[in-house]
Amino acid sequence: MTTLWIGRFQGVHDVRPKVPLPSGKDMDWAFTARTQPIRIEVKNQRRESTGVIDGSHKGRNYPSWFDDFAGKFSREQNNSLNIACVTTYFEPNDALAERAGELLCRDEAVDAVVVWAWHCRNGQPLTIFARANMRERLTAIVAPTPWEEVGKVILIKHLMRNTAEQRVVTFEEALADLTQTIPGRGQFMATR
Repeated sequence: MTTLWIGRFQGVHDVRPKVPLPSGKDMDWAFTARTQPIRIEVKNQRRESTGVIDGSHKGRNYPSWFDDFAGKFSREQNNSLNIACVTTYFEPNDALAERAGELLCRDEAVDAVVVWAWHCRNGQPLTIFARANMRERLTAIVAPTPWEEVGKVILIKHLMRNTAEQRVVTFEEALADLTQTIPGRGQFMATR
């Protein structure tokens, strides 16, 4: 998933994965887009869908939604744009805009939050939340969204959940449940 984010930028070269930081952590990617050095950290926010099942503390309304980015950016390279890249299932809303704004306020090293939404109704799956002085620089190097990515139908993946334990149900548990609820149980073959 993280390599797909490199393709969201134009004229990419000098790509380096897992860039070490002074904090002892590492950043997913450093590269140059045209002439602009970029550093990105990528997160796939699956918990927004589990929040519907397990409670709002897993969803966009909870203030810690972007806490995974803490300590992932540094101002060691003054000319680099530091971008928090987020893949979500659903298009950005007011809660996500508020969370992005909070991240930009509390972490001076983050220049922008760029969100890629797999399912969006407006045909614009990429949304940029950025500091005012960075928006123009970033917009100039973001690649146009290919029609194929906007025009296709994407499967919505849903994993069965054990809400009491707030975890995904294992394949074996799901199979056991199916064999108890389906008439003629055991007369079908299950595959992963």
